[in-house]
Amino acid sequence: INLLVVTKEKFIKIMLILVDMVENRLHPHIDGIFINPGTGHVDDAREESATQNIAQLVKDVGLEGITYERDPSKDYGKGRFAYKLHLAEINVEVQMPGWSLERVRFLGEKGQNIMDFPRLYVDDNSWLWKYAVGMVEDAFENPDEE
Repeated sequence: INLLVVTKEKFIKIMLILVDMVENRLHPHIDGIFINPGTGHVDDAREESATQNIAQLVKDVGLEGITYERDPSKDYGKGRFAYKLHLAEINVEVQMPGWSLERVRFLGEKGQNIMDFPRLYVDDNSWLWKYAVGMVEDAFENPDEE
């Protein structure tokens, strides 16, 4: 896997070129495009912000009795901090970005641009906040399903 870090403007130009190539079948090896915004580094991240964010995530999930603890040994690094969430005998790992809540909590509301928000990782799968809430809830309510 090759990783290319570019500005948002350059990214948009590259994507427009790729879309044109796919739509007009200009390249024999490009059949589609997969975009996963928010998976990159979270620069200037702070553990304190991540801890405040995890508290809000637990509230948003809304299940009684969820507790959490920090687990630095599991940190992905690059601005995400690992937390173990517990409910009864079930554990869920969340990698929380260390930016302020308003920069992390994507709810799909008017004025929020999906490209500006980092992803959380729930048991090693990346999700924007509004979807991560459901994934955490599902992990606790349906622990035997994958």
